[in-house]
Amino acid sequence: MRCSNCGNEINDNSSFCKKCGAKIEHTNDEAKANGVSVQEKSKKPVNKKFLIILVVVIIVIVVAGIAAYLILHNTTEKKADLEGIFYSEEYESTLEISGTEATLEMSGTPTTGKVDIANDVINWDDDDESSTYRFENDRIVLTTDGDTVSYKKASKEKLKELKEDSKYKYIGNYDTIESGEYVVGEDIKPGRYLVSFSFYDDDDSAKEKGTVVFTKDGKKLKTITIADLDSTSVVFEDGQTVTFEAPGEYSDFTLDTE
Repeated sequence: MRCSNCGNEINDNSSFCKKCGAKIEHTNDEAKANGVSVQEKSKKPVNKKFLIILVVVIIVIVVAGIAAYLILHNTTEKKADLEGIFYSEEYESTLEISGTEATLEMSGTPTTGKVDIANDVINWDDDDESSTYRFENDRIVLTTDGDTVSYKKASKEKLKELKEDSKYKYIGNYDTIESGEYVVGEDIKPGRYLVSFSFYDDDDSAKEKGTVVFTKDGKKLKTITIADLDSTSVVFEDGQTVTFEAPGEYSDFTLDTE
């Protein structure tokens, strides 16, 4: 190839003439004759296998992220639904759950346990028993040994009532009361109750009776006698002292709301 300015012999790929310094212009035909263009030379073959692996990795990461979010979101919702105090009017019992701690109180007797949120199970501390649960609107349906109890989440008003009831030992949840002296407003919640008496003896012919004596400020107000397996409606007023008198060791009274 020769320089177009001075005619000097130059290399085909030269950009300037070494003799006169003139710039050498290459035509497209010359570039093609010398091989591939500069842009084509700079191009590198794309590894299709690498691209496929990269796409697969990205998809796996996205799917794993979505799954983790859904699991976490679901667990968080379940925890939120479980938190609080639930009650059953039918069985006059309460179920309180805080985190993984559960307390079931029925007939004045509390039972504690651990909540297994992942498996919808409450494992009770006593006797290695467990209960399964499920949600139905604002209720928890608890199943233990085939028996099912529905607990409704307590409203603010109900929580206030439950808190008030917690101050008393006897609130009429089919409470068993032994012979002794009790103060209404301290031991027994004021109100109207159905008082029952039971006498346990091998002799079925025994006809024993229980006695309930009401006093206030040292003055006797009234005395109620209840036959075996019988019951009567009684109003317990704040400030009264109530004495339950049972004949013998094997007998007791029961206090229940009407």
